[in-house]
Amino acid sequence: MAAQLTPVAVPCVSAMAPTSAVRAKMQRVPLSPRPVAVTVLPCVSAAALGEIRGRLRKMDNSSHFLFFIFDQRDKQLYPHDLLVATVQTKSGKQRAVGFIRRSLKFEKKHNCSSLYIEFVWVYPECRGQQLGRTLLHAGLQAGKPKDVRLVVAGSVDNLVAIRLYESVGFRWTDSTCSEMLLTAEAAQSAVASYVQPVCTLGGAPSSNDSAASDAITNVASCESIPDMLALMAQVEQEQAAGALQAGTAAGGALHELGVDLDGGEGGLQQEAGGR
Repeated sequence: MAAQLTPVAVPCVSAMAPTSAVRAKMQRVPLSPRPVAVTVLPCVSAAALGEIRGRLRKMDNSSHFLFFIFDQRDKQLYPHDLLVATVQTKSGKQRAVGFIRRSLKFEKKHNCSSLYIEFVWVYPECRGQQLGRTLLHAGLQAGKPKDVRLVVAGSVDNLVAIRLYESVGFRWTDSTCSEMLLTAEAAQSAVASYVQPVCTLGGAPSSNDSAASDAITNVASCESIPDMLALMAQVEQEQAAGALQAGTAAGGALHELGVDLDGGEGGLQQEAGGR
């Protein structure tokens, strides 16, 4: 039976506090969203992810790490080891906005193969749109139903990412709280019940922008982890009630503070700036 998550100390507040540059950025009134369809497809050539690779390189990820993610493809899953989320731009072209990296490994202990989620990443400016959740659900199946495992960078200190995984059905495999498991049956159920949301991207300003600006100002005023977690709950309530504009804006501001409703900053095993 999977171990239960026990209470732990929250991360250091100073690491989460917004800088003056971040606060200034938060004061900008965001553009109103425009709905776009999100498509998740397998990646045949990692060359198509050049822009994403460049962004990750600028985040000080090592060349070894990037080689593992983009070039050392899993032969058993290829090309489904890399699944890419794309949206259509105003010009009609498809732009990659995030991806998930997976591998298939044989577990001698259990005498079966398990699917491993090794990395999930979404452009910072596209977060707060449930793209991380969409990619995670897309990565839960590969052929016949299999157990799905992932290693959480930062272990139990990474509360926001853990919140996403547990909402899907992942549970800790043991008391070390380093690996999480989603059983094959639970993975099937999660995929079958998931309804993919419509992503929204910036568009022309509207009357809702004042509400969005107020939401951003509220996030910037947070001085503690409990304050931020309370605001996260408020944002989710607003989104559930249909207040998408203010909820999306506040979610975006939370990303700037390193708090992500979609599952954290960076990827599961990112070397620098990870979850």
